[in-house]
Amino acid sequence: MKDNVGSEHTINGKRYSAEGHFVHFNTEYASFADALGAGKKGDWKAIAVIGTLYAVNTKGAESTPGFRPVSEGLKKLGTNCGKLIEVETPISLFDLGGVQSTKFFFRYNGSLTTPPCTEAVVWTVFGIPKYIALPELELFRQLKTCQGDTLGNNYRSIQPTPDKTITEVKTLSLEGRLQSRIYSKITHVTSESTM
Repeated sequence: MKDNVGSEHTINGKRYSAEGHFVHFNTEYASFADALGAGKKGDWKAIAVIGTLYAVNTKGAESTPGFRPVSEGLKKLGTNCGKLIEVETPISLFDLGGVQSTKFFFRYNGSLTTPPCTEAVVWTVFGIPKYIALPELELFRQLKTCQGDTLGNNYRSIQPTPDKTITEVKTLSLEGRLQSRIYSKITHVTSESTM
């Protein structure tokens, strides 16, 4: 499997080795299913997904810290379909890169990336990739479905975005003040949940 593919989002046509999706729903709703139902009715405040891109650390960069306990959990999982594994070390979104500096990110209204691909999600995708070690990436690639199929190459193909507005946000620090520039024109827009 190639190490330069795996993410569902692309930036200027480039795919990354992997992508993490951190799915959230508005606590105004009792459950994710309720939020999804509201999203289907046009409530764009019901579901938010944070996307983090991961690149293989080919130049000696350290892996994102949160992958260590996840890797240990994946090793314990083995081939047991549907088995729950308790991770011994607490993991935060910060540790997995799911919360990053807001210096560079993309935001748009889009869909879930798994069936039924409901158009009900506010996406925030960080534009600066985090790192993953190749052995850790291989653990994810060895995961199998209950039918025995590997999960590698499970990203969606590039989706058309004819009526989507994708906002690129770059925050600059000027004289101690944070200022944002929002670019509503993206030169290369690819994928349903893509920049």
